[in-house]
Amino acid sequence: MNFQIPKSSDSGMIVVSNSKIKIDSVSITGSYSVTIFSLTFIHHLSITNVKINKAKQFGSPFIYISNEQKYQLDQKIQSQLFLSSININNCQNMNQQMQGSFLDIILIAQITSKIKLENFQIIQNNCSNCQKGVINIQFTEYTKSINIDQLLFYQNNCGFQSCLSATPIGTYKRTQIKVDHALFIQNNGSMNGTLNLQASQLNLQHIKFINNTASNGGGYYSQYYQELETKDIYFIENKADIGGAIYLNSTKLQSSSFSQIQFLGNKGKLAIDNLQELPIYIMLSIFQTDIETITVGGQDQPNLKKFLNESFIYLPSGQKIGQYQLFSKKVNNYQNYNIQLKFYLVNNLEERIFQFDNETKSCIVKQKQFIGEQQQTVKYNDLIVDYDQEDQSFIFENLTIIFDPYSSQDSYLNLQMICQIQSNDIIEYQLNVKTFPCQVGEYYYESQCLLCESSKGYYSLQPKAFYCLKIDPKMILKNTKNQIELYPSYWRPFSKSSLISICIRKPETCLGGWETGDDSCQVGSIGGLCEECDIYNIRGFGQYYQNNNFKCQYCSNFIGKTAISIVITILQFLYLNLYLEHYYLLIQLLIVLN
Repeated sequence: MNFQIPKSSDSGMIVVSNSKIKIDSVSITGSYSVTIFSLTFIHHLSITNVKINKAKQFGSPFIYISNEQKYQLDQKIQSQLFLSSININNCQNMNQQMQGSFLDIILIAQITSKIKLENFQIIQNNCSNCQKGVINIQFTEYTKSINIDQLLFYQNNCGFQSCLSATPIGTYKRTQIKVDHALFIQNNGSMNGTLNLQASQLNLQHIKFINNTASNGGGYYSQYYQELETKDIYFIENKADIGGAIYLNSTKLQSSSFSQIQFLGNKGKLAIDNLQELPIYIMLSIFQTDIETITVGGQDQPNLKKFLNESFIYLPSGQKIGQYQLFSKKVNNYQNYNIQLKFYLVNNLEERIFQFDNETKSCIVKQKQFIGEQQQTVKYNDLIVDYDQEDQSFIFENLTIIFDPYSSQDSYLNLQMICQIQSNDIIEYQLNVKTFPCQVGEYYYESQCLLCESSKGYYSLQPKAFYCLKIDPKMILKNTKNQIELYPSYWRPFSKSSLISICIRKPETCLGGWETGDDSCQVGSIGGLCEECDIYNIRGFGQYYQNNNFKCQYCSNFIGKTAISIVITILQFLYLNLYLEHYYLLIQLLIVLN
């Protein structure tokens, strides 16, 4: 058949209803504003050897099939739909308001039905305006099975949905869908993968998805299934915004399927290169490193020994985790701890799952104290950690835990996360924690290491201080939470000392400031209250001696004086040697004379 745009009925060019229908060996080309075949069947429909080549569609699908009942039937019947050797090549949809697809199969009647599609070749079609993809199958619970065999989709623009969709109207607990030997190559769809199947039982065998692109799942998409069987499935270099290969909405891939599925080079532009599914478990991330999740005693937990060589992590007690700073003796200052404690929801491939606003909101964190393997009776309040939509994680940075850092060595705090996700599934995860001892700038109070408020003049100079000191404005010019700056003429022996002395004897040698001990003294002075002179060059500024004015004066001719001292010492040694020789000879002479 070769028709130009007809001005006939809106229902179709060839309309057949309520009959057994058989169509064989049809070739279609040209432009069409209405459906070519509009077929309503009851018992049996067979379409074979149909070629649609370089046809343009301006409205309805090329082929529309339904089993709608227009008359009341006396007996319960069964119907069969068989389509074989269907080629749709180089066709184009021209209507931007197109609601259907190239092939629409709508089974809505309460008739037990079976569908068989085989040997389809769908090549280089432009269905960019199609709201339901290239081939759209809709069914009810009365559709017993849909079998698809020998299928090729190559270089098609499939429009706003999948290239091939088989989705239910209402419940679909009885329907089985099987796809065997299918090839999807270089197809593009705006939504929901290249293949979209939803049924109670799915059987996918010998299927390859290669270099396909979609928004959700570059290869395969499914809203729901109860049982999935797979064999010899490949996803190669597919792309999507989320889930480069597979997107499972409200369900997850069965563990038994992974041995039959291969993922190679797929890419998720926004998230998840291979598999978007309901979360399987939780993964810990610390210091921007994902920690492997292992199961011990039926509980998921991080494999910390592999990463830290310990079975717990250290957190602050009484301070927000994300604001905690550790004091570094090396640089004599505080440095951000930067543990960046986060928990991600991950899939079976350990990929981070993307969660939407209406999904997981928060997790409850229960706290239990253990000594060894024995749980203690101490009660802790539950914590709530919210899901960060932007970061796609549970962030612990704003949480504050309280656990005594000075409890027994084998005591620790067990954090158990309980998260409820879609479909009321529960995911649990546990983490063992110890806390840092109190540092300078903090004080120990009720099992916490709390910060001294430096802005109000409080500080502490000793670890595990039980209270913060208040500055004396007569002696202390400035302070931080762990350091003080003295006025000139004041001195303290070392950094952890809170004992401040006034320099009465030599006030000009005590410079004050942030330094302590000798470093706070004027150059040339050392010792308590900076009252001694550095005669041995201890500070490295040269030798100083105390002059008649009790001032420390630099030994300017130190090298020359040293040389003279050496010469004098040598001369004294020579003189002593000569004296001893002379004395020895005199003794011998006296002996001889006697």
